[in-house]
Amino acid sequence: MQNKSYNIIITGVGGQGVISLAKIIAQAALSSGFDVKMSEIHGLAQRGGHLETHIRIGKKIYSPLISFQGADLIIAFEPLETLRCLHYISNKTQLVINVSKIIPISSYMDKKEYPELKEIIKQLKNFTNKIFPIDATEKIEKIAKSTVPLNVFMLGLVCHKKFLP
Repeated sequence: MQNKSYNIIITGVGGQGVISLAKIIAQAALSSGFDVKMSEIHGLAQRGGHLETHIRIGKKIYSPLISFQGADLIIAFEPLETLRCLHYISNKTQLVINVSKIIPISSYMDKKEYPELKEIIKQLKNFTNKIFPIDATEKIEKIAKSTVPLNVFMLGLVCHKKFLP
């Protein structure tokens, strides 16, 4: 990462630990001597709504926002939330997706069906083939008997896959 930045988006719904994970990654990067900028987009997140964080890591970072098709890594705590980030995905983007779905309130209000996981993956493959789906919710419930540490589980997964600089 000489003069290049590494751009991470973490997305999910309110209450899943998205902001906490972003802060952990940002602090680790700062402690490693990198410049870091972070931004949060969380309108109705506290009510289970869309939540998205941008983290940019590099030698010198000027803006916290990731440009279109500029994400190196997207960590998605919920599959449908990944589709909300399509404009950040390019063929270089790694997608780590928790496949456990949380049906958003908007689906009920708009009477829209939640798409099948295979349909979501099919749409994502139009942008990148670097897709790593996992039922992280099921795995962490078996291990911890709770979904509270889901964000730390996802961090462990991306570290294990060596997706973080």
